[in-house]
Amino acid sequence: MKLVDYARALVRGWWVVLLCLALGLGGGMIVTALVQPLYQSTVTFYVVAPSTERQSALQSDELVRGRITAYAALLTSEQFIDRIVSASSVDLDAEVVTKSITGIGDPDTLTLTVNVRDPERETTDEIATQIAGTFGNMVSDLESGTSAETVLNVVSGPSTSEEPVRPRPLVNLAIGGLLGLSAGVLLVVARSRGREHMPAARQTTREQPADVAH
Repeated sequence: MKLVDYARALVRGWWVVLLCLALGLGGGMIVTALVQPLYQSTVTFYVVAPSTERQSALQSDELVRGRITAYAALLTSEQFIDRIVSASSVDLDAEVVTKSITGIGDPDTLTLTVNVRDPERETTDEIATQIAGTFGNMVSDLESGTSAETVLNVVSGPSTSEEPVRPRPLVNLAIGGLLGLSAGVLLVVARSRGREHMPAARQTTREQPADVAH
């Protein structure tokens, strides 16, 4: 098929493309309706290790870079979760709190970003507030008495989204529409190519008895 043939096929099968597009958009709307909304609150720590007589500022930075990942893991430790639940004025479930926290350490910028997601905006904000107020203290307690202690300073947050960050209706509609449109175009082209080969197949079928008789 030439390009003009594809264009003609799409014009003839416009209703198929439109139907598939509508189905794709409908699928995106269904996905949006089924996904549980989640709010997000973010806290960012800047991690520093004060230089001492035993180590230079460069050595202190290297020390922090090596610990950033460990700090991210500590966010969901049983000890820290217990601290959050105990310090909160809201009734929090330890398992729910653990699942809601995600920590990302960046050794290059010496920052630790904590994201909290929960279906309830108030719960999300409460957990993030407790993290901002208690995590630095827990790290200090764990490193107390060691030769190299670090300090976690809150430089951003906690900031809680006004609207749910999930689901994303526009993204779901765009993906659904694109998939539906693509399926419609492929279906029309496939039908057109099938019709193009049908006469040749029928002609071959009709010629077969004559060849056999010959």
